[in-house]
Amino acid sequence: MVSLVSSQLLHFGAHGLTAVATALLGYWVLTRTELSAKRWVSLWLGNFAVWSALSAGSVVVTQHSTAFLVFWLWAFFGLTAIYLTYLFPTAYSGRNPRTNTVCQVAGVIYLLLLLLVLTGPFHDLYWQSVTLMSEPFPHVAVEYGPGWFAAVVFSFGAVGVLLYYFAELYFRSRRTHRRLVVILALGSVFGFVPVALSVFDILIPTYEYLSFTGSLQALAVGYVAVRFGSATLSSVAREETLDSLVDPYLALDSELRIVDFNAASSQLLTELDADQLGEPLSAVFPPLADRLETDGGIDAPDEPVTFEFEGSSQHYTLDISPITDWRTTRCYAVVLNDVTELEATRRRLEAQNEKLDAFAGTVSHDLRSPLSVISGRLKLAQTECDSEHLDHIAAAHGRMDELIEELLALAREGQDITDPDPVELAAVADLAWRSIETERGSFAVETDWTVLADRSRLQQLLENLLRNSLDHGTDHLEQASDTVEDDSPASEPETANTEIQITLGELDDGFYLEDTGPGIPKADRERIFETGYTTHDNGTGFGLAIVEQIATAHDWEIRATDANEGGARFEITGIEPTDS
Repeated sequence: MVSLVSSQLLHFGAHGLTAVATALLGYWVLTRTELSAKRWVSLWLGNFAVWSALSAGSVVVTQHSTAFLVFWLWAFFGLTAIYLTYLFPTAYSGRNPRTNTVCQVAGVIYLLLLLLVLTGPFHDLYWQSVTLMSEPFPHVAVEYGPGWFAAVVFSFGAVGVLLYYFAELYFRSRRTHRRLVVILALGSVFGFVPVALSVFDILIPTYEYLSFTGSLQALAVGYVAVRFGSATLSSVAREETLDSLVDPYLALDSELRIVDFNAASSQLLTELDADQLGEPLSAVFPPLADRLETDGGIDAPDEPVTFEFEGSSQHYTLDISPITDWRTTRCYAVVLNDVTELEATRRRLEAQNEKLDAFAGTVSHDLRSPLSVISGRLKLAQTECDSEHLDHIAAAHGRMDELIEELLALAREGQDITDPDPVELAAVADLAWRSIETERGSFAVETDWTVLADRSRLQQLLENLLRNSLDHGTDHLEQASDTVEDDSPASEPETANTEIQITLGELDDGFYLEDTGPGIPKADRERIFETGYTTHDNGTGFGLAIVEQIATAHDWEIRATDANEGGARFEITGIEPTDS
């Protein structure tokens, strides 16, 4: 009697505990995880909960009719568990069970076998007899028909599909996740142990232990799902090449729990290891978690995150992308891009710009103040006496004013263009030409382009190019005119053309400005854009340097070449026209 009660309680308790455990796991997966296949998994676990509960009930039922009804329902939920074992790992691995061929074939077989189960009392195809046994405790002994053997083959196919995914994942997953695959596989394999023991009469040979098989599988899957939150078979197993990425990578669920990471991440975050899978990112590195939002956004995306790594500061920008399957967003991939060198360069440039701004302020204020005094004293001196020395002082003063203006322009024009506007190139060119107020040449505009630019700085660029052409071209033509006059007979005077002709035209990806002057020697075409370099007697060496800075600030390119008539030609390229 003691043995009977102990055996009955053992079986009842085992089935009851698995029923409660699988029901709780199913509820947890459905409500507390981000599994893309959580409905399939929770349905699978819920089905096992009912199947285990029916198994528990079968060991306490003593009436034949009730025992047969329990068995009938037990057969139905058992067959459904087999079918769901095809569906849930398919969805769990990121595939669509509705369109998967194996799942579709399994669905047809399930319906045929289900028809045999539902109509079982009217034929002997699924079972031939169901007998209520009393020893060693109440249970039904079933003599099965050919339909049941077909269901056994069907179940082996389901386990085969499950193990196929596990094997695939094992060989494709990184080492830190392989233990998850092992847990799932062991749960599937060891589930057959009670069945095998009953075959060898070690356990009760007439008792059905199949529900234990499924329950152990369910508990293994449920453990992985709960322990690792949003880890799915497909997110757990990804290509080994992920570990070869130089940039650190993290996979996070919608609650910013760690789902996955690569070797570069564990090197950067030395406290990150496999034990942190499923843990909140805030527990591992709070500064990074503070920058990420649960909807997949980044707080201040352009601002780098700083890590202290091996005694030095490392700077990373963040990229976040959703990882989706055929239905939902499963998790987010966060890639940390190493911008340490760029950040060092940026900070160095900021320091240089601060020094340049300070220099510009010194030039603008500290030099102009005494120059203003000189200018005032010079005017007073010119009213009191007439001396050629005063004229030289006035010329030098004007030269210093010009240098100051060029230095300020050089400091200002190198700043990036952040908000360009549509600008009519011809209109700005006309303003640039009129601002020079010269009668030394002619200017023709042969373009109707509208470009995105900073209007005032584009005008400065054109003014400097026009002045360069006038200064160098006019001097050359005047020298040529003097040579002609010296060589001409007195009876046949010749008048040389001393007017420089300048043309602004368009290119496929920009515009050009060329003149009829002497041109630029090839050896000088790179140096002319250097600060302080000039070949003109009164030049400052800043004009073309400013032109290059303005072009660079617009992300344009500029080069010097020969004009069609042998003069100088400047081509500004990398420009896209706009219609507005």
